Amino acid sequence: MTTELLFRDDAYLRTATARVVATSERGIELDRTIFYPQGGGQMGDTGVLVREGGERIAIADTRKGEAPDSVLHAAVHLFFDSDFDSRFREVIDLHELVTAFANRDAFWERLMDRARELGLERPLYYALRGLVDVIATPVPGEVLEATSSFGPPPRVAAWMRKTLATVLAPVDPEPWPPPHAVKLWLLYVRSHWLRMPAHALIPHLARKALRRTTAPAP
Repeated sequence: MTTELLFRDDAYLRTATARVVATSERGIELDRTIFYPQGGGQMGDTGVLVREGGERIAIADTRKGEAPDSVLHAAVHLFFDSDFDSRFREVIDLHELVTAFANRDAFWERLMDRARELGLERPLYYALRGLVDVIATPVPGEVLEATSSFGPPPRVAAWMRKTLATVLAPVDPEPWPPPHAVKLWLLYVRSHWLRMPAHALIPHLARKALRRTTAPAP
């Protein structure tokens, strides 16, 4: 089971309810968390868990969980979501995960097997190629070859790879430059197409467009 990372949606969240799904000598695993794990030179979050009876459990550190599930969770969040505002930070998170786990025994084989088991071949395909294209993460060539069948048809794959390399790269100044607008809109439509049928998607997009056109000027 993967942990829902609440801090990805709200980095300032300070309290949340969660359920303990596992305990071991390594620590406590929750079904959802606001604790940011160690990575990228940043220490893991500390804090307190409060049980239903009021007992307080001090959290001295936060670390990433099982290697394949951690990578796949980050990949799904980045490549199936419509929000690219924190895109480069999440690419860095993925890079940190992959490079931290890459030398573990059979990591790549376990990662690909887990993607097949969960039906997450497509986000893994985009994640590995996005890492290579944006920040040159050292993904083995044989892994890229083995996951090539996870991708869409060649023309779609080429467009997606070029588009993702553009929108995932860091941008300065922070606001999206005009050339990104169409690509971002298409990725927004894609993310919703993956989650809702056409009869619901079309009215949803129409309402969003109407709100934009009728919004008062600042």
